[in-house]
Amino acid sequence: YLNNYDDPILLGLSGLPGSGKSSLGHWIDNASLELGWPVKVISLDDFYLSGDSLDISMRGNPWLVPRGLPGSHSMEIISDSLDKFLQTGNLSCPKFDKSLRNGLGDRSGKHESKPKIVILEGWFVGCYPLEPNDFQVFINNEPALHSSLTVEEKKYRIIVQDNLGKYTSIWSRLKKIWHLKAHEILYTSDWKRQQERDMFIRKGAALTGDKLESFIRMISASIPHHSLSDI
Repeated sequence: YLNNYDDPILLGLSGLPGSGKSSLGHWIDNASLELGWPVKVISLDDFYLSGDSLDISMRGNPWLVPRGLPGSHSMEIISDSLDKFLQTGNLSCPKFDKSLRNGLGDRSGKHESKPKIVILEGWFVGCYPLEPNDFQVFINNEPALHSSLTVEEKKYRIIVQDNLGKYTSIWSRLKKIWHLKAHEILYTSDWKRQQERDMFIRKGAALTGDKLESFIRMISASIPHHSLSDI
């Protein structure tokens, strides 16, 4: 891409929480710096709504998670940041610190740079809402889960589908998507636990106990596995 394209390029990187997206992103950032390549990796998580707005957007979800679901990001800021980059080559985006507010997270500063390639990483980057013909088949069933979907989870899945539709214009800006595909979607349970343990060691705050288990359940139950595996 650096050798063959003149205009700024936006790529996507998706994979379940704990699958290695952030680690790969850090590696790409560091390797690019070492090689003198104008490449920058940013996270969809950095576009979370600010603290109070984030809390409001997440009210009523059956997993009681503080963030992570489609609908917890500022679509206006994502669109403005990515469009400005694609038009001018200037990248300006917020930073989000998950350790703030006792692990609930909040915005913390901004990032400014002028890369030629930006890679947007996130656990549902490139995931589209279900087609109408697939809706009834996949919205109420998830055979891979250890326990069946509750009535509340089935209802909220419909809200998630509506919110997921708002991201399709973002995905359309991506020239290509790299997808780290787990052999089994439930592997994310162990990965996420390890990730949060590591963050607690590094920053002294992370999701733990029931909050962590609810977050893991949300990852497994909020979006049909069919949609995530087909990115």
